[in-house]
Amino acid sequence: ESSIKNERFVLVAENIDFKRLLQNIAKVLKKPVPSKSLKPWMLTFGWAVQTMGSGLFGTKRQITRSSRKGLFEVSRYDSSKIKEKLGFEFRSVEKSIEKTGAIFLREKN
Repeated sequence: ESSIKNERFVLVAENIDFKRLLQNIAKVLKKPVPSKSLKPWMLTFGWAVQTMGSGLFGTKRQITRSSRKGLFEVSRYDSSKIKEKLGFEFRSVEKSIEKTGAIFLREKN
């Protein structure tokens, strides 16, 4: 219903880190909050093992160079453009996790 055409928008409610994301998910699913932090060297070791395994046994690697980098790199996104041009308001990540978690728990039982 808008006259806006051929524009791109960043659709992100907020910028949060993986730690907070996983804490929120654990809380909603009534699971223990992760207590150990993944260190960059651990991921590098896992990547090396998977790389050797894929070469020797033809297995598919789960950890890529870009995923390894992305887990420890801070990226910030700005959704102010869609808010200003369309008056769009996002549901918070916490509320989205609560809603999705409730559906998951209900369907699981």
